[in-house]
Amino acid sequence: MKRRLVDVESVTARSVRRFGPRVAEWCVGTPDLVARLTSRCGLSLGGPLPDGASSVTLRCRWPDGTPTVLKIGPERALLAEQARMLGWFAASGRVPSVLAVDEEAGAMVLEEIGPGTPAENMPAASLPQQW
Repeated sequence: MKRRLVDVESVTARSVRRFGPRVAEWCVGTPDLVARLTSRCGLSLGGPLPDGASSVTLRCRWPDGTPTVLKIGPERALLAEQARMLGWFAASGRVPSVLAVDEEAGAMVLEEIGPGTPAENMPAASLPQQW
């Protein structure tokens, strides 16, 4: 039995709640969109990440084995703007690298990042109120 990576019902419920009924058709097409993008980029699919407010995110591996995240959303312009913003902040080293963008599809591939040090475990001098 083939594993279902995109829960279309869940994606539809939260996307329609966020963007309105106009995105329902996009939601139904998410499994096919994921298949096209992973094939085009040579990504190996992992599992889904927790649901976001405005996108679908899936763990993947880049062809060289690098852990990545495929992010797709119904608001193509919003995703393109997010990719540009991440590019602006790339030099800081505090945002994930954008490895690929497909503005027409409303998709990007990001470097997967793991959780960092929780603020409560950081030395006091590095906390924002100490700056």
